[in-house]
Amino acid sequence: MTADRPVAIEGCDMATGPDVTSVADIVDGKVINVRHLPRQDPLTKKSQVLLVLRAGGRIAAGHRPGLLQLLGADDSPIPAWQTALKAAQASSAQSGDTNEPQ
Repeated sequence: MTADRPVAIEGCDMATGPDVTSVADIVDGKVINVRHLPRQDPLTKKSQVLLVLRAGGRIAAGHRPGLLQLLGADDSPIPAWQTALKAAQASSAQSGDTNEPQ
């Protein structure tokens, strides 16, 4: 690599097993770094989302219009299906707990 040439870093996400995802940083066609991250499957059921809400999580507006996002008590995003979020949101609204998107 030379100083007068910009360095292009590509990312490559590889599913390496049921519990781990590996992310490789590639520069000039060579792997320079590999990170192994735990995989978290998305929540697919209303009951799963409600457990997160009871533990201090919240449903917020997503990054795109019309999409919802589940945030844990520490405001970290938790993967969840939109149908599970909408069902949990409707259930919470009926019980008087308002987790409306902001």
